[in-house]
Amino acid sequence: MKKQAFNIETLSLSDKNYYAVSNVLQSIENARISCSYFENDDLRWELDEMIERFKKRVEKKINDKF
Repeated sequence: MKKQAFNIETLSLSDKNYYAVSNVLQSIENARISCSYFENDDLRWELDEMIERFKKRVEKKINDKF
């Protein structure tokens, strides 16, 4: 089953809030991508999973507030 991507376009956001939300989510994704450079596979995958869980919590919080 394909997971549904979080779509901020469906939220009711002012321009400033849209900018903030999109930048926060992009920063989280940048952290996840940066982990791919770790040579230690265990660390890389553990951090990747942690970041993914955090991203889901952030998306839920944003969705709940807007």
